[in-house]
Amino acid sequence: MNLYRFYTRVVAPTMTGLGEPQRWELGDLRSLDAGLDRAAAQVDTYTRNEAAKAFVLVLSAMFERQLRQWALHLSSILGSQT
Repeated sequence: MNLYRFYTRVVAPTMTGLGEPQRWELGDLRSLDAGLDRAAAQVDTYTRNEAAKAFVLVLSAMFERQLRQWALHLSSILGSQT
């Protein structure tokens, strides 16, 4: 349940707030505005990728913690039955 709450309350709104990545193409830049637009698109894309990586690491750590707690609980139940 913690994973679901974290995803719905933190991950989904953050990734939605970052917006859709824009295409940026390598090519001839004829104006400063075109160069700045491409740089902004690059930064937005990299920020979105880094946020996704960070969330994956946090979610995997939370899953591992919950799995460990479940395993300890299960082993204590099985140990008391023998």
